[in-house]
Amino acid sequence: MEQKEEYNVIWIDDQCKEDEGFAPGFIKRCKLRFNIHLFPFELESDGLTILENDTEHYDAVILDAKGWSDVRYVATTTKGMYEAIRRIERLAYKKVIPYYILTAQEDLLSSEDFTDSVGKNKIYYKYSPSDIENLLKNIQLDVKANRRNQVKLYYMDALSCITAMNPKSGEIVLDILDAMHFPNNHPDFDPILYYNPLRQILEYNFRAANRVCIIPNECLDKKGYPNLSQCCHYLSGNNADVAGVRCGIRENNDRVVPPHIELMMRMILDVGNINSHSTELSNDELQKLEQYINKNVFSSRYLIYGLALNACEITLWMKKYIDCHQDIETNKKKCRSLKSEPLIEEKNVKQNIDKDELVGIVEYNNGIYHIGDRFYVNSGTIEKNGWQNKKVKIVQYDVNTRSGIKEKYPLFACRVEPIQD
Repeated sequence: MEQKEEYNVIWIDDQCKEDEGFAPGFIKRCKLRFNIHLFPFELESDGLTILENDTEHYDAVILDAKGWSDVRYVATTTKGMYEAIRRIERLAYKKVIPYYILTAQEDLLSSEDFTDSVGKNKIYYKYSPSDIENLLKNIQLDVKANRRNQVKLYYMDALSCITAMNPKSGEIVLDILDAMHFPNNHPDFDPILYYNPLRQILEYNFRAANRVCIIPNECLDKKGYPNLSQCCHYLSGNNADVAGVRCGIRENNDRVVPPHIELMMRMILDVGNINSHSTELSNDELQKLEQYINKNVFSSRYLIYGLALNACEITLWMKKYIDCHQDIETNKKKCRSLKSEPLIEEKNVKQNIDKDELVGIVEYNNGIYHIGDRFYVNSGTIEKNGWQNKKVKIVQYDVNTRSGIKEKYPLFACRVEPIQD
């Protein structure tokens, strides 16, 4: 059953607990029609003390213009109301609480000094049905907007970086984080729609890195778009075999991003075993992703929330790295061509490889391309050349360092060539 968003509102009025008159009908209307739960207090001091002690629980405050402040007496001034407003505004460092004035004092409604001092959009007449309707609608609208702004403040550092790269991406990540913090406010939130945009954030990071040659042009396609898989391999110190390059010397464990950033990037790229190297997922890939999530993920919302936070962390890390590595010539020197590197034969690579094992059919099982029982081969190489189920020769191989794959296929076929039968 779909949950509706709830609003917790403190109502301070000296007549709020009466069994007859305005109060009972107002409380009922708020709950049944607008899902606004009123917490009534006769004294301003009581209501505001509760608010100050548990700010996160409450969304808004409704004040009486001439209500009781701290003792029960006939109020003739607005002094208590102004003091209440000051107390509410002092809470802004923790949470911005919207407030409204609901009054039965017609003389105040006609006073420009009063309306100007409080704000005309904050004052409502108690016995006007249209005013009551507008008040409750505005509470809903203001609280929703306020919650989104609150989320924006929580993640301002990352959202600022993402927005600077692409404003639409900043709003998309904010949509995800807003849904994470306030799920009832987003009953129609569909996680499937957000996987492409998160991959696009990786693309924007890779573009920024390419502008100062942290990522070489070889990792871009003919149209100048980053090959996401190849960029990720390069940054992680792996062979970008389709691009034909790597970052630094493998024996020295040279790399750009640390292992935890690599894992985050791979999660965004590989969730659902799609293994697509492009930014945009095709309809077929989206269908496969949806099938994977429906079959394997108990709550796909939590998955997309985690990936959005990963995108924030990746962006902050990449920005700091790019800012500290602006020397283009130095960055270029880190790029090494795989064609110039000899076959690496470390002790743990040799493993008594028979020459016959260096020739085999490219097979595909459980989302992985492999040759024989020990060699993993990158999907980009196979799909680009159409070598699935084709006979190939392994020209260069190395230790397979890819987590989740190296356990079954300990060796990585860095370079392969087709064999014509």
